Amino acid sequence: MKLRAALPAVLLLVSNAAAQSRLTGTVTLLEDSKSTPLPDALVLARSGAPAEVVAAASTDSRGRYSLTGLPAGSITLSVEAAGHYALKAGGLESETIVRSCPTSGECPSTDFELARAGVVEGWLTDPVGDPLPDAALELVPAELSQDAEPQARRSRMAGQAFSDDRGYFRIWGLRPGRYRLQVNRFAPSFFSGAFSGGGTPPTEILREVEITPGAEPLELHLGIERKPAAETFPVSGVISGLEPGEGRVALQVQPLETSGPLNFNFPVRDGAFQIPSLARGRYLFRLRRFQAGPPQARLLGEVEVSQQITDLQLAVQPPTGIRGRIEFVDAPPTRLGVRLTSRQGLGMPEFALAEAPDYVFENGGLAPGVWKLDLQGEYFLLEEAEATVSAGGLTEVALRVSNQRSTVSGVARLDAAGAREAAAHFTVAARGPRGRLKVQCDDDGRFSLPGLIPGEYEIAAWSRPDVDIDDEQAWEQARANLKKLTIELGFDIELDLTVTP
Repeated sequence: MKLRAALPAVLLLVSNAAAQSRLTGTVTLLEDSKSTPLPDALVLARSGAPAEVVAAASTDSRGRYSLTGLPAGSITLSVEAAGHYALKAGGLESETIVRSCPTSGECPSTDFELARAGVVEGWLTDPVGDPLPDAALELVPAELSQDAEPQARRSRMAGQAFSDDRGYFRIWGLRPGRYRLQVNRFAPSFFSGAFSGGGTPPTEILREVEITPGAEPLELHLGIERKPAAETFPVSGVISGLEPGEGRVALQVQPLETSGPLNFNFPVRDGAFQIPSLARGRYLFRLRRFQAGPPQARLLGEVEVSQQITDLQLAVQPPTGIRGRIEFVDAPPTRLGVRLTSRQGLGMPEFALAEAPDYVFENGGLAPGVWKLDLQGEYFLLEEAEATVSAGGLTEVALRVSNQRSTVSGVARLDAAGAREAAAHFTVAARGPRGRLKVQCDDDGRFSLPGLIPGEYEIAAWSRPDVDIDDEQAWEQARANLKKLTIELGFDIELDLTVTP
């Protein structure tokens, strides 16, 4: 009886082990036209949507690796090695490759070829020649527009570094190409403690650099130029309308005539405040309350600074901003964050929380003007939302949201000599309401574009494993076979794409 009871468990274990796949390969380093094994490189396998790491393995002294326990279906393979970048994956000029693994047994063997990456290092000095610490430097492709959206800049950033107390910085892991090195923001110490981290100064372009294959680290000596000192004035005064026993509060000062979303915070004690210096210009003054949960804000008014002000009288204004309610078309979360962005480019985005059970949100410290509303997290608005805020009032809004995203899957086929063969490792991409998304076909030409929200889309395929889908010329090349789709809420679509070589 005991034997019979144990037998099914043994069989189950054997069955599970047999249902797993394995993938092997080698990682080599190409240097001076010679290829040598690369030990200690990390090979990663990702699967699903969103893509998650399902297996990882390091290469041995002979550059060999083995991934076990892989699920059946499409697996995306990549390799990481400090100071190197991928030249080829599975014989393709691509950083990644998508393999089709069987239910059990061996997946197609995959080799990677790497090269040594470039390095940019150097020293940064302030206008008087002293080391400039805590400066954040970013390296972006030279062809990227200086007016590119922050999201586009982040997605295409080649490297980032902060200067240390000697002003030294180092950005490594760079592929060959031309880049633009720029300073985008500074830590609080650069502003003598006045800068709260609530925004970023205007970008200052420092240098264009070129990384060439096999070159020695590029060493730079960079200095921030001295600029004429702006005329500044001290400002002090009191704030009326504070509640008795008011907790920690701060005065937030936001320039209205400066490009870049700068915010300065100054302490308030017993209603009194003192600002050491403000440059000539117009500012929005707000009161920030720091209580349990997110900070709350109330308007105090606009102030023009053209001389010293010693008796500025400010009063807490009635709530000015947006109040709304969220309606869900599917199961709601416990809480959801609403992001509010000024269409006039004032300051960093503001936030409000909507919580169960009523999902009402409010932000009563917004500057008058037009504000765009969107969401944080996996939920999305079914329709774009804007609200116009008037002084002394709350604008009511209603938002309909969902998390039912769609997936477009299918097969890309090569149209050649009258035959339509599966196009292994081609690039497939979609562009629509939330920008652009690209994937690579697996060995059988299958692809899957997950996480799409409702809207109008264009979908195309290219006969290369890696395409820059931000390049409009690439979309022009694919226009003959481009397909247009209307994606509805939560509907998955199966699609065949044709690619002309």
